[in-house]
Amino acid sequence: MYVLDLLKSLKSNQPKATDVVAFEYRLLCSGALYNARVITTDWRKSDATRLLFGKPFALSVCSHPFDDYPQELSLRFQAALVTETRGNMEAIFYPDEEIARDIAAILSLLLRRLITVAAKVREIHPRQYEQEPDFLLDSAIDFVNRLTRIYWERKPATVIYGREGISEIIDHNPPPQGVVPDDLSNLLTGLASSQLSESLILSARLYSQALRQIEHEAELAYQSLISCVETLANEALCDYNPGKADMVESKKSVFEMATQLGLERDKAEELAIKACSDNPWSSRKFTKFLMDNAGEDIWKKDDLFRLDELFWPKREEFESTIKSIYGVRSGATHRGRPYPSSIAFGIGPTVPYDVFRDLNLGLPNTPITPIPPVVWFERLVNSAVNNFIRGIAANETIEEERG
Repeated sequence: MYVLDLLKSLKSNQPKATDVVAFEYRLLCSGALYNARVITTDWRKSDATRLLFGKPFALSVCSHPFDDYPQELSLRFQAALVTETRGNMEAIFYPDEEIARDIAAILSLLLRRLITVAAKVREIHPRQYEQEPDFLLDSAIDFVNRLTRIYWERKPATVIYGREGISEIIDHNPPPQGVVPDDLSNLLTGLASSQLSESLILSARLYSQALRQIEHEAELAYQSLISCVETLANEALCDYNPGKADMVESKKSVFEMATQLGLERDKAEELAIKACSDNPWSSRKFTKFLMDNAGEDIWKKDDLFRLDELFWPKREEFESTIKSIYGVRSGATHRGRPYPSSIAFGIGPTVPYDVFRDLNLGLPNTPITPIPPVVWFERLVNSAVNNFIRGIAANETIEEERG
């Protein structure tokens, strides 16, 4: 994962490679980003707020007007020539495309906005010999026919009328997001220095994939979000095992058979626990990771997806809700059972009629939806993964202060 080499360069004292090329890419952001550190009365009228991040990659806003939709960003970074050997094949190339995609995925996770790569627009090569022409060094890249435009559709506003006319106008598009460069730098440094750095990048890729799918492929988005959590939870909790009682309960049939064959209770329990040795406990790791890392923000009004609280799970049912989500995922993956159509609630101001068919209206002590809509689960996943990264970054800071 070449993006990790770029992120680690913030603290690396190693000499830089000589064969380094500077690249510039255009990114598309579904929403408006601005530098929140700049003090100004209107961030849309200040050029200083356009510079979002400086090192180890430069990220700036190049849209005019500032809050054009989708917002166009300039991403600039350097990459060295790499060699990959697989079997009898050897490839020598610059990994700039992979790095650009991974940076977009990481930013999507950390900023909770869909950020995608639109095109590469420029390359700046080092001078190889004194008489080398300048036009060979600073190369403009053709991109019009290669442009990829992936972003969330712009949503229409909802106008609410009262007796005296318009009482409220609701904007369903992502609100402006302030970027704090120092905070972003700390998160990126913690991510790169973590022993789980590769799993974090893989999770960011899956999260970014889910944001691409969430508008039109809610089922695929749900699956991608679950995979995002699993990828990280299985590594973060690799040494996890439930208590002995839970392990025996999970192999109850083995325990009962052992007692029927005359084994003492202690011996039967040991046999049941031994039978659990090949159990990865994926479901329990999934549940534990989300419960341990989710923040209080998931119980507050969301400023990105305006899902009515009617469709939120109850606090006291949080654990059972997570287990239900994993259970539906297993049914979809292993038995081809579709997700309930109600998971599409909250994606936009309008909802297809068939989405209502899975609602449990009027049923006492029953959640209104079998599992929460995908936008609520997206918020849960984002909160848990970001809090996990913040914990890594905080520990990294503490270690530096002690050192």
